[in-house]
Amino acid sequence: MNMNRNTIMTLVTSLVLFSIPFASTKFVKLLCKDEHNSLVGQQSLLECNVKAENNDTTITGICWKRKTTENEQQCLLDYNEGNTSLTPGFTFAEPDWNNRNLNVSLLLTNTKMEDKGEYECVVRTDRGHAEATVSLSVTVSINLDCKNEYHGVHGKQVLLECIVKPVNGVDINILAVKWKIKGNVTLLEYKKPNTSAIPGFTFAEPDWNNINLNVSLLLTNTTMEDEGEYECELETDLGTAKIRVNLSVTGSKIADSTKDNSPSITNRALQATGSKAVHLSINESH
Repeated sequence: MNMNRNTIMTLVTSLVLFSIPFASTKFVKLLCKDEHNSLVGQQSLLECNVKAENNDTTITGICWKRKTTENEQQCLLDYNEGNTSLTPGFTFAEPDWNNRNLNVSLLLTNTKMEDKGEYECVVRTDRGHAEATVSLSVTVSINLDCKNEYHGVHGKQVLLECIVKPVNGVDINILAVKWKIKGNVTLLEYKKPNTSAIPGFTFAEPDWNNINLNVSLLLTNTTMEDEGEYECELETDLGTAKIRVNLSVTGSKIADSTKDNSPSITNRALQATGSKAVHLSINESH
């Protein structure tokens, strides 16, 4: 009888001891935003907050790590019993964080394209532990750097300068460029790997290729007909951009004293769509 009683007591004690770690996790939860979107060069905040049933909770350990890298076991942010180790570019979202602060969010101070992927946060407290996985997607903001107003003289060349703004550490591959006037007539179009243009319009750089960020339009013999609003549309492997610029044209002394017999843009466009279309050879970069 005593033996049975001892056996029962041992079983009860064992069940209590084994249940403590599992029960403790129920008192701690990690609430995170599942998906995050960011841009190259900006800060990224991976939000995670500890929720505990007891307000008097102390955090004893935190590990933020990437799940999609070879070094996924390495903590980008590692807090352990008062000691903190940070990988450059990663830190606590709150600069004055302490072990009573339940905001364990991770801040990326300068997001790079290679930072995209899944991240895991593991938190230990005196009340239990919890973990969660979040994902970060990273894109690039594509911008065109152009002036709003350009001025040309009849019979002269004029350059509508537009440069794709470079992004640090990211290669931009141009898939398509289209220059139009007044929203309907296409003057110059590159659509990988082909380029076409109507007479009098070309890329500013003769040897332009699809990794050249200078997509400026050159008018080789400006006429009064060329005056108006121009639109540049850009498509890259990282995103798109569109911008409008205005060109004003004044007549030269010779043009003022003679009638302008230059063909209209519409007529030049019609010629380009027929047998007289101008096709440019582009050196592709792979």
